[in-house]
Amino acid sequence: MLLLILASIVILLVINVFYRILINQDEVLNIKDRIKKLEDESKEHKDNPDKTKEYFSKMMNENGKLTKLTLKPMIVSFMIVLIALPLLSMLYADYNIPLENNAGNATIENQMYFAEIQNNSITLTKDGQMVFSADLPFVQEINGRQYKIEMKEGRVNMMRVIAVTPITLPFIGRELSWIFLYIILSIPLSILLKKLLGVRI
Repeated sequence: MLLLILASIVILLVINVFYRILINQDEVLNIKDRIKKLEDESKEHKDNPDKTKEYFSKMMNENGKLTKLTLKPMIVSFMIVLIALPLLSMLYADYNIPLENNAGNATIENQMYFAEIQNNSITLTKDGQMVFSADLPFVQEINGRQYKIEMKEGRVNMMRVIAVTPITLPFIGRELSWIFLYIILSIPLSILLKKLLGVRI
């Protein structure tokens, strides 16, 4: 998990550095001030539809300027994410065991395993020796790493568990894969890095 946290910090740091370099932060602040001023002025004329429409048009114009400023760093950010996330997905790969007649082979971390399903129970063997047998779904340690093992679309899915939450999250559960943990980490980290780097957008 520590590696994922460090990787998240590096990715978000690089992205925000580009936002800091490629965008004139003073110009961003000026545009935001103008938008705020227009919003306040429009409230004074809320009973006048023509004035309201005029102020709305001006605010949209300022927002358009803001969007143009963010275009370059957004493209750079997209390229960084496009490179970094697939690399992380390889590092924290899930494993799928395709089944034929309720049995199948899988190579997990360069080791061959044989899985057999009976009455919603899975038995995993290696070199003829049983590794584990349990009812699906469940969490199991394999080679020092935790996996959530369950049936998905006729296959045995083994999701690498990076963290376990103290409470059950809606639609996610308690066991977090690397992508969910990355998303959860990215929100506070991005806010913190923006403040530290003086990124105003």
